[in-house]
Amino acid sequence: MHKLLFTTVLCSLSLASFAGSRMPQPASVATVHVEIAKGFSTIQCQQYPTQQQKLDELHKQLKSANIMTYNARITDDGRMYPAVCGGQMGHLAIFKIAEKDLKSAQQLGFVRSPIH
Repeated sequence: MHKLLFTTVLCSLSLASFAGSRMPQPASVATVHVEIAKGFSTIQCQQYPTQQQKLDELHKQLKSANIMTYNARITDDGRMYPAVCGGQMGHLAIFKIAEKDLKSAQQLGFVRSPIH
């Protein structure tokens, strides 16, 4: 009887250790990214500040709020504007950030990007 009990316990422990070694490892959680946008006023025929300087300024805002950016670009809002000195150009700054930082970015005036 003791021999049977010992064998049963030994087999159970062996199976448990084998099963434990074959357990699937949790997949690393991938960060979900979203794109956010903020318009900035660039004026036709105006040299300073440049588009890049405006982009850098907005990037600093995000960085100061501890929001990491993964990509940044400048695009336009898709609207047509008359070509006249002093007129708007309709530029947008687009940043890729972690989805978990979206609410913080929205508090800074950024919106989820309508442009993909």
